[in-house]
Amino acid sequence: MGFLDKIRHEPANAENVLDPVCGMRIAPADAAGTSAFDGRLVHFCSTACKRRFDARPAEYAGRLPPA
Repeated sequence: MGFLDKIRHEPANAENVLDPVCGMRIAPADAAGTSAFDGRLVHFCSTACKRRFDARPAEYAGRLPPA
């Protein structure tokens, strides 16, 4: 198992949030970017994930936690 596989499979906790594009769990302070969507702040592990989300946010809305 590689380094990124280990990160993606960390259990959820109060400090980690889910990048809805790739499924990686990250600490909000480590986010590469954020976007506002439907009254929620969404965090991303990379600028590439943020760009994909910003281009089609509705496509990833089902992966966001409840508001």
